Amino acid sequence: MRWLQRIGVRWLGRKQPLPKLIMVGIDTHCYQLAQALIQQREADIIAFIDDEPWTNRTELLGAKVYYPSDMVALVMRNEVQLIVDFAQSNMVPESIKAELEALPVQQLCLTEKATGADLALWREQVLQCLASSK
Repeated sequence: MRWLQRIGVRWLGRKQPLPKLIMVGIDTHCYQLAQALIQQREADIIAFIDDEPWTNRTELLGAKVYYPSDMVALVMRNEVQLIVDFAQSNMVPESIKAELEALPVQQLCLTEKATGADLALWREQVLQCLASSK
């Protein structure tokens, strides 16, 4: 499906590609935020991160689910601009967080609540973080 998006971008002449994100978690709030960003065409979700073995390599909103240990390779391979995590998430080990600090990727930690107002606030925070990285 991504190949179709790339062809469409070339044919339709979109000036800039969408910023690339990794979402840590596959819970409802992660899904809702990713869905809002995709629907508004504000970001390209490269991957979701989850540490449960039964979700590995499955697809969610057109992006694959990977283990936390794959994050560094994903950032480097896909030139990811932002990693979005939630405050309650303890999925990413400290050793991987240290490796990510050395890479040119921003990390955003959001508070975890699940109301419509919070979703709008999260979206705004993601967009502000992306704007500051340009």
